[in-house]
Amino acid sequence: MKQIIIATKNKGKAEEFKVFFRPYHIEALSLLDLNENVSDVEETGSTFSENAALKSETISALFGCPVIADDSGLIVEELDGEPGIYSARYAGREKNDQKNIDKLLHKLNQIPDAQRSAKFICVLALSVPGQPTTFFYRILQGENRCKAIW
Repeated sequence: MKQIIIATKNKGKAEEFKVFFRPYHIEALSLLDLNENVSDVEETGSTFSENAALKSETISALFGCPVIADDSGLIVEELDGEPGIYSARYAGREKNDQKNIDKLLHKLNQIPDAQRSAKFICVLALSVPGQPTTFFYRILQGENRCKAIW
């Protein structure tokens, strides 16, 4: 059976990839499945693509096999693109989802509902030794349709 590494330590994400690849007879291994302790790759890029490539290329070079890595985040137009590539650590390096949400909502507090819009961007990078990295992009455009109930 062929194998591919998914550059993640997120159990939920790893399971989704395992289920996705199973019908193709490809075993998807997460970083948690490997015998080696793999350090997190620092996301020093200035774009989602750069950060996804940093992770996939680093892990692919380390293990000499195909690797998929992702980077994703929320872009709020009225906040000049924040939180962007910093979505996971918007409120601090500890990557706390609730604190990130609270900070975002606080910043949006003075923006009228009609002007609130955002898009979610996800980039997958596939790195195969000896080949250029391939990218897959998806953007989900959204708008605020939730109204507070008092």
